[in-house]
Amino acid sequence: MGHLDSTPKLAAWDQAREPVRIRPLGPSIGAEVRGLDLAHLDETGVATIRDALARHAVLTFPYQTLT
Repeated sequence: MGHLDSTPKLAAWDQAREPVRIRPLGPSIGAEVRGLDLAHLDETGVATIRDALARHAVLTFPYQTLT
């Protein structure tokens, strides 16, 4: 528990060039996704979300600003 379960991926739009981090929230369901800007997703970001959703069923995206 508390480990990263996915290979860090860089998105072209990510100016900070920080990897996407997916942290499981529990042993069987849920994960927190950081390093993605939901307002500016590219194909890599969408694929990352789909993969994480298939693995964890429930995702949280903290600190997002959506307009």
